[in-house]
Amino acid sequence: MARASLGLTGADRGEMYGLDCGTHRDPRALTAGRRPRRATSHPLDSNRANGSILALADPNLTAHTPPVKPSPPYTLPGNPHAHHKRRHAEPPNTPLRRLASPSLQWGHLRGILGPVAGTGKTTIRDLRARKRDHRPFPVLTCYDFSTARLLAEAGIDVILVGDTYGEVILGHDSTLPVTVDHLVTVTEAVRRGAPDAFLIGDMPFLSYQVSDQEAIRNAGKFMAVAGCDCVKLEVDRRHADTVAAMSRAAIPVMAHLGLKPQSVRHLGHYCCQGKTAQDALRIVEDARIMEQAGAVALLLEAVTNEVARTVTQRTRLPVIGCVCGPHCDGQVLVLHDVLGYSAGHRPRAVKSYANLHETLTRAFAQYAHDIVERDYPTESDGVAMPDDECRQFQKRLADLP
Repeated sequence: MARASLGLTGADRGEMYGLDCGTHRDPRALTAGRRPRRATSHPLDSNRANGSILALADPNLTAHTPPVKPSPPYTLPGNPHAHHKRRHAEPPNTPLRRLASPSLQWGHLRGILGPVAGTGKTTIRDLRARKRDHRPFPVLTCYDFSTARLLAEAGIDVILVGDTYGEVILGHDSTLPVTVDHLVTVTEAVRRGAPDAFLIGDMPFLSYQVSDQEAIRNAGKFMAVAGCDCVKLEVDRRHADTVAAMSRAAIPVMAHLGLKPQSVRHLGHYCCQGKTAQDALRIVEDARIMEQAGAVALLLEAVTNEVARTVTQRTRLPVIGCVCGPHCDGQVLVLHDVLGYSAGHRPRAVKSYANLHETLTRAFAQYAHDIVERDYPTESDGVAMPDDECRQFQKRLADLP
């Protein structure tokens, strides 16, 4: 994305692919002579009898919510071959719980966004479900552990560790100088801060263009070392074989179409894509080719509204948009632009939700003033010695040469 333009456990892996990774066995399966199944009871099931999950977080809300009877781990099987049905337990204290009114049930909120921090790993299946149900989802870039924790607490469960790191963190004028080692290290930190998020690793310039083998090797670092859920590549139809090779190597690929900042030297400048009929058809066709090659998602950057709507409607893949109108399944922006954290002109079509540039500058200036004027620190900000120890210290200090 161009901001200037505009260690899982076995159980975790099972959850990622929609598998039930509980450890208890169902005795009914044993008595029926069938292979034992794993039970799906959840540690929070015992709390359901106390009312809704809102009451778990705040006992004063019990009066607002009807009691809920605990459900058995399995639906009663009239048919011995009936499949069990897993029921997700509600998290006791999530950001949505704290922000929602008492009249909102957790099930309704979960229906809006799906899994959030604390309720289970967000996977590509969740993104597909949100597309199918026409539920837009937010995406932000992130480059450090502490901010990742804040995003998780806010309920943002899709995070992109973008090569914009080179611009907003390292101070380069483009994303080109960023290396694989840079982004793998940063992505590891973000994963530790948001362990349940769907994490997208951005493969930097020349990390996948040299050969398919090099692309697979570098993508493997993002997947195995940094814990990504997929990697993002700036591609077009010429990269179809690379995407297909990575897909065969079990590496989920998000295909980045439209404006490709890694090609800025070739383009000459950042500009909107898809303004002509021929250019628009090319992007739509590239999206189809990427889907056939095995991509699991698409990201459109700086394309026209018509192109974004057409691609989103014609593909089964989740489509994330970046400054290309309201029609995509998800929307992503650079964190620093959203927070008003960057100096200079704000990119076009980017909505800022804070003005941290002004806030932080004022805070830094106040800190400098306090130090210069000796307003901070004061005696009360330090630790004083006990009186008797202080007297001994002064006495012995007088004997020193």
